[in-house]
Order: sequence, then C-alpha cells, then structure tokens
Amino acid sequence: MREGVDGLAVRELLVMILVMVAGPTARAQHGEIGSDAGRTRPTHGPTPLVSADPAWVFPASDPGVPQVLGWDPASRVAVDAERVYAVSTQLGSEPSRLLAIDRASGTLAWWAELPDAVFDSWSSPTLDRSNGTVLIAAGAPGSGGGTLFAFGAVSGSVVWQVVLSRDVVNASPVVTDDLGPADRAVIVDYEGFYQGGSGAAVVCINVDAFDAQLNPHEPGDVVWSVDLHDGASGATPAYEGGLLYVGTTGDALFGTDGRVVCLDARAADALSAVVWDTNIGGNDGFYGGLARAGGSVFGVTYDFFGGDRSSRLVKLRASDGAVQWSVASDRSSTVPVVLADGRVLVSAGIEGFGSVPRLTLYRDMEGSAVELWDSASDTWQDDGDGIMEPGEYLRVGGWSYQPSVRLERGRTLAAVGRLGTGGISVVDLELMPTDSGFLVDTSDLSGGSISHGFQTCYVVTYDGVAAFGVPVWPDVNGDLCADGSDLRAWHRGIGRLDVELDGDVDAQDAATIEAYLRRNELWDMLAGRRP
Repeated sequence: MREGVDGLAVRELLVMILVMVAGPTARAQHGEIGSDAGRTRPTHGPTPLVSADPAWVFPASDPGVPQVLGWDPASRVAVDAERVYAVSTQLGSEPSRLLAIDRASGTLAWWAELPDAVFDSWSSPTLDRSNGTVLIAAGAPGSGGGTLFAFGAVSGSVVWQVVLSRDVVNASPVVTDDLGPADRAVIVDYEGFYQGGSGAAVVCINVDAFDAQLNPHEPGDVVWSVDLHDGASGATPAYEGGLLYVGTTGDALFGTDGRVVCLDARAADALSAVVWDTNIGGNDGFYGGLARAGGSVFGVTYDFFGGDRSSRLVKLRASDGAVQWSVASDRSSTVPVVLADGRVLVSAGIEGFGSVPRLTLYRDMEGSAVELWDSASDTWQDDGDGIMEPGEYLRVGGWSYQPSVRLERGRTLAAVGRLGTGGISVVDLELMPTDSGFLVDTSDLSGGSISHGFQTCYVVTYDGVAAFGVPVWPDVNGDLCADGSDLRAWHRGIGRLDVELDGDVDAQDAATIEAYLRRNELWDMLAGRRP
C-alpha cells in the first residue's frame, strides 16, 4: 500500500527527502557518520554510561547562550581535540547555526549563522583536519541553491564557500587527506522531484593550497561537477583510495531504480570522473550514505510501498559495481555498520505503515546474506490483534538514527537513539535481543544518532548536545594522537600538562595518561592466547 504522511514524507512534502570494521581502510577525514570516510571504522575503549548524568548539555552548560535553539536528533556532531561542532536548526526568530562548543567545559567557543534548513535537513559538519577547517552544507530556502561553507575551526570565520546550483538536504561532505597536495571535499546536492533532466550533482571542490604543478586550484575552487541524471537526498559519499561511492533515489516521483555511482576524486574533469554506474532495479532507492568496506559497498534502501521488509540491504563489488546480493530490510536512510567478522548492522523503520523502529543484524555470506536477529520482531509479544504496537517489542533505532559502534574488551556495543519514544540505548551485538544483558545501558534523555570521540559519547537531543563520559583526552603534545610520546612530553613539562582539566598539574595527570595507554592491555594479552 502506498504510504501516507509519515516522518520521512513530512520532511520532504510527501516525496523524498548516515562503522565499522572491515579490514584496512584508506586514510581520510571524516565527520558525522562513522569514524572514517569509508563509514566503516569503529571506536575503541570503554563506552561511557548513558544512564549517568551527562558531563554537560549545551546550551544549558553556558548561561551566556540563548536557550531557545532548535535541534534535530538525526544530526551528528564532529569532534576534534578542542571542540565539538554541532548544528542547531531555526526556531522562531533564532536562525540555524554552526556551533563550536568547548569539549571540556561545554561552553560556546564561537558560532556562525547558516541559511535555514531546507525540508528540515539534518546535514552535519565534517572536519578538514589538515587545513584546520570545519565544513557544513546548508540550503537556502527560496533560492533553489545551497552553499558549502568552510569555517576556520579556531576562528569561526568563513575561509571559503561554494554556492551550489541546488539545495542540500541531509547530506554531509566528505574530505580526503590521502591525495597529497590536491585533497578534495565532495558534496552531493538534492533533487527530490526528479522527472528527467540533469538531476542531482556530485560536486568536487579543492581544499588545499594552490600549486601550479601539482594542484592548479585555489581552496574553494570547483574541480568538477557530475550530473547524476537521478534524484538524490542525504547522499553523503563514502570514500576510499581516491574513489567515491554515491547512492541515488532513482526516479523520485515513482521511487524506482536507485543507483550506485563510483567516481574518481582525482579526476581532472567531469568527463573522466565516473568509474562505474549500477542500477539496482526495484521499487526503491537510497536516501542516505553508503559504506565502503572490505572490497565492497553496502547501502540500505527506502521503499515507500509495502511493510517492514519491503526495502533492501544491498552489497556491491567496489571494483566494478556488480551486485553481490540483496536481502530484505525495513526502510532506512542510515549507513549500514559493517563489522570485520562479516556482520552488518542496520538501524531502520518508522512508526506506522507496517513498519516499526528497529535494529537488524545480518551475516554477509559473501554471495548471499542472512538475517541473524531483529530487535523488534524477535521481542514482539502480540496482544492478539496481529499489529506490532509500542510496548509490545524492544524499541531501539529508527530510519534516521545512525548507530555508533565501539569495541570494548571483546564486546561489540552499539549505541543509538530510540525513535518516537525518545531515549538512548546501548546494546551488546554478541547477544540476541531476547538474551539477558542484550540491553547494556539506557537513558531517558531524548537522543538520536550517536557520535563517539576522544572517549566521550555525544548525542544531539531535542534540548541540545549532551556529552557522556569525562571529556578528557591525553594529547599533551598537540599532535591529535594519544600515545607514549604524550607521557614523555608530560614528564618533560612540555605541552598541555593539565590532562584532567581540573586546574592543577599533578601526578594524577600522569596517572590518567598511563591509564589511557594501558586501557586495553589485559584484553590484548588475553586475546593473544585465544585459539
């Protein structure tokens, strides 16, 4: 049956509108989805307790900031050693803003006004660490065109900006850092009413300094733009080794024939940029980003027809785009979480139209895939009417809520918000949803997509940005890494000596560094002895 008005349709006027281990991945800079540009790398170490009080919740943590700000829990933050970068949405007279929040104190470092979001877009920031900028794509209601901004991460001033020919909805840029002196930012704009023509575009922009021989472009110059001749929404690219992977919605008017397109970020022009182009067929398309992992590309579709298995999890071969398998899934705009052992986690589902919020875990069998468990179906206790209703199943995840995965002493834990009822859940992927201990931790604080950074868990709530855990990072020498060199620097009295950020430099700071460096020592020793 054709859907009526649901969360997705409201966002886009009834039409259309982002992990984590998979072997070696190319270096690249990342933002709100996953922890690398392939959207595949997990974080490591203890998972902060979301059931505990947050270290801070911004803007309540800063009395000098107006408390009336809008927030979309589907949005994610970007994090560096100093700041957390988040986007507030327009609310009343308050415009949309990019905010830089001090990571230790939860106070405002700077903010910059943005164009108001188009179709309630939840586009999130991305860091260009090499050039010290934070990138955000924003629409411009009424103009028909969005802008990709690069702000100075320290100053908050505009370093460069590119006006696009179309709006941007739900998509975030990817920034490479493995192309020498010629790194690029790539953004996919929005086309939700595609009925033929050029459709959405993939826009490749230079971010590095001009070099007459190696990089004849100024920062902010458009190197190439490729028309997709298709619809696109939320199409945050995945990237690895010079190649980009973008999913399309297909014909947005009818919701058919989504495609996956591979492009070369190193190309000099649009004519040489497209590597391969695969039509996956069917009555569905991609409304979110893809994952590049272990020689493959993974994506989840969104089908506006049918029930809770009308959409698909799809795997393609990265080298040529050949479809390896597809398996039934609930509808989603999130990025699949691909684990090193062949499991794939999907957050999907809405409330209504035969669908419910859920997490589903699959096993990649190379040439096929099987469903291992489903958090909603496996825990459903029907009241006799044959309808899956709130209170009858374990509610976790949802179509727009991106999970974050952490490896912690032999356990694989996924944190994600609970669509509809609010709250945050942490689950153990080594267990079944019906097992005792599957639900590791929970919070009633409203939450959506989860971001981990520097041993802290960040979530955008309806009240602001919450930081769980102690926002301490033992990067003494300022190289954005925490390793033995930081302990040596501390003992030499060089660098950021107040590791605990308590105003005192004492032996406890050194102990904090040592504890961090040895956090996985026992597990590493035991793992080496396992058969």
